[in-house]
Amino acid sequence: MRKIVLIWLFLLPLSLFGEKIEGSSLDFGALATPLAGFIFALILFGFFMSRFIKKVPAEEAMDLFRTGRSMQNKYISNGAAIVVPFFHDFRILSLKSMSLPISLKKILVNNNLGVNIDLNATVKIDSNPQMLAKAFEVFAGKTEDEIRANIVNILQALIREIIFGIYIKKSSEGSLEVFNANVLKKFETELAKVGVSVIFINIKNFSEYDVKI
Repeated sequence: MRKIVLIWLFLLPLSLFGEKIEGSSLDFGALATPLAGFIFALILFGFFMSRFIKKVPAEEAMDLFRTGRSMQNKYISNGAAIVVPFFHDFRILSLKSMSLPISLKKILVNNNLGVNIDLNATVKIDSNPQMLAKAFEVFAGKTEDEIRANIVNILQALIREIIFGIYIKKSSEGSLEVFNANVLKKFETELAKVGVSVIFINIKNFSEYDVKI
């Protein structure tokens, strides 16, 4: 509001410059008053429109859609959009990378053998529009901790699936190499279904132990 008052005080002299100059056919007052009003209206319009502009940084994605209608979603990142209250609605997801430590102990693969696994997976919600559509469907409305927990649960289930597949199909010889060969591909395939891409996987520990009965 203070900006509007200052602008009006700046334009006011134009409207007061209203006396007709002697010997001239031009009435500057008649010209200045509507001109000042027009400029003020433009500035006022720009001021109020700026209140509706929602900026989206590169580390976030916005899902913009019409309120109360079937979603014709527009995904925006590292840009801006006009969001009109009661006409538009939007949802925000973070695109920052997430480092997820995963530790699974005592995975029993048979009666005599168990496996311990420790790894760190670095992942992020993908900015591709098709991937964002999947991510918003799954993660919209959830906190960052809830999103992390959801992804960890997916990865833990995949690790168990890979481990059981290794020991069912072959002996334990070379099991670490087989695990390394399968884990990235499996992670990428399954996480893509929820709009998440894999940046890096660091396997810190893969160890077997004998089960004592």
